[in-house]
Amino acid sequence: MLYQAAWAACASVALAAAVLTQAEPATKDLGPKSELSARDLKELGGFLGKALDPEKQDYKDKEKNVAELRRFLEKAGKTRNPKDPLQGGLALCEDLSRGLHIANEYKLAGTKPGQVAKVELLPKTNPVAYSIWLPKTYRADQEPFPVLMCFPGTKDGKVSSGEAFLQDHWTEAAVREKYVIVALNLPEDVKSWTEGQTADGKHGGVAIAMLTLKELGAKHAIDFDRIYLAGREAGVAAALSLGAKFPQNFAGVVGRSGDCGDTPVNNFRCLPTFFAGAGAQATAFAEANKTAGYENCTLKPDGTDLDAIAWMDAHPRQANPAKVTLYPGRPIPLRAYWMKVQPTDVGAAEYKIEGEIDRATNTVTITSSGVRQVTLMLNDVLLNLDKPVKIVLNGTAQDALLPRSLDDMLSMMYSGLSEPGRIYVFRKEFDLPVAK
Repeated sequence: MLYQAAWAACASVALAAAVLTQAEPATKDLGPKSELSARDLKELGGFLGKALDPEKQDYKDKEKNVAELRRFLEKAGKTRNPKDPLQGGLALCEDLSRGLHIANEYKLAGTKPGQVAKVELLPKTNPVAYSIWLPKTYRADQEPFPVLMCFPGTKDGKVSSGEAFLQDHWTEAAVREKYVIVALNLPEDVKSWTEGQTADGKHGGVAIAMLTLKELGAKHAIDFDRIYLAGREAGVAAALSLGAKFPQNFAGVVGRSGDCGDTPVNNFRCLPTFFAGAGAQATAFAEANKTAGYENCTLKPDGTDLDAIAWMDAHPRQANPAKVTLYPGRPIPLRAYWMKVQPTDVGAAEYKIEGEIDRATNTVTITSSGVRQVTLMLNDVLLNLDKPVKIVLNGTAQDALLPRSLDDMLSMMYSGLSEPGRIYVFRKEFDLPVAK
């Protein structure tokens, strides 16, 4: 299916200028709002599904399917951009997002709503397994459901299995009726929960979580803007560590009855956190979060699961934040939302990059330390790509037209850089000069 290849880059890593003289096109700045009917959206989903699914396709079939999608987008984009209707069609971010959700043609995938089911992804020699609860009202062909991905704690002195955890926790009707709940089966070595692999070479917590997330996106109708990490006891630190490595994939991190470990606040500008029943480390995290200017950490010492659910309901993902901060790592994290980097200055005292977008002035500003290249992935939620964009790289400014690309859009959908909730239609790598 469509998402079997999506997010593969995230999972594998966890295991280990346009011409300036062009005239500005005459367009209507309608923004990224939805413009297609339900019937058109279904048709768009069908075209996207055929263009993205590589199974049983030869080169000619691929060309034909992409050409059909192109014609549909040109028809859909005529109102927005009569002179270049494909550019108009690629500007319809909300419709493209909905179409991508429809494209996957979700099925129940062997799990039954209203029951806890255990799922095994890989052979027992290197297992990845989780347990899942689907609400009784879950329907694969209807609106997507939010997800609560849980890092269990312990039971009777042993690491709790996903199945046992779901029997004991998050059992309130307010949770079970509206959330897909997933509990990971984690290794006995708690230290490996924040790593890609265990000491003996098997999957660690990071790999298990990201492979599970890939599987969820492929098989279940989930809301990509409402995927929350939840840790209990030792699982709190693991959930927080995963959020720091992949902040763009999650809406928030919840900690219950456990402290948060030593994960720094650096990559949490756009990823809010909620801690209940935590300790001194959570207090220090909240203080550092405030000092950094993020101010999106909530401490509620006597908080309950229902308090956490109320907090989650109020905090959907910032899919396209205007300002992002990334402290890159080796090998991860190397991405924050619409920025992707490779830290190349080996002698730098610090690896850091910040990006800020002002749609009112169509300006992107990048400042960095120890990072020499950045790949920008953009859409019309962030900028008006019909107009010239001012790009400021470490104080050096340039103006450019950044045309949307059907090939780039499909490539980023296929690789998982785009997913329902956030579609990118432009991608380019920029060299970063030494900061002035």
